[in-house]
Amino acid sequence: MSSSFERKIGEIGEWLGTGSLNFFGRQFAGKDIQAARLGSHFQAPVIGGGDILRNSNIDLEVQQQIDKGGLSPTEQYRKIVLPYLSDPSLANVPLMLSAVGRMSGEEQDVIDVTNSAGHPIMAVPYLQITEAESFIRMANSPSRGRVDDTPQGLRKRLDQFNEFTAPVLKAYEDMDLLVSVDAMPEEDIVFNSLVNMLHERIR
Repeated sequence: MSSSFERKIGEIGEWLGTGSLNFFGRQFAGKDIQAARLGSHFQAPVIGGGDILRNSNIDLEVQQQIDKGGLSPTEQYRKIVLPYLSDPSLANVPLMLSAVGRMSGEEQDVIDVTNSAGHPIMAVPYLQITEAESFIRMANSPSRGRVDDTPQGLRKRLDQFNEFTAPVLKAYEDMDLLVSVDAMPEEDIVFNSLVNMLHERIR
């Protein structure tokens, strides 16, 4: 890593403070990977709403819906995921959020909670890949043990992304928070682009 690149990461960290970056992308775009890579420089945990729900005491019907590629109802999301963002264990560190608030309207809830918890959303990186690439990456990826990692499950999740999550991205774009990153190349190139584009925001 060059000294100039390290400097950019350092300046991003100063700008970010204890704020949040909320990563979005189609399935298999690499948002968790890129969030973890960037977060490792700031001791920032990666928090995914879906992971919180899967490890929480939620209704069996909702669990089955999630396992089949569906999105959790907003009521469950507000009840379980949003309070977690205010957990004292997360105080005084930045957060790397993984698509927290994926249904239209939930973005304002996420903004309100992160603001009150001292983790204001500073930017929303959107890792862009095509739908075809999502299927290719799923086929080439090792099993994650998810029952919805099937062509049928992925098709459903992509359809829900288009219907429910695309409006969320538009809302963040209207707030001038969206940072679109080409995520089609290999991982290192995507990470370099992510860092450069975030650094552009603070200049």
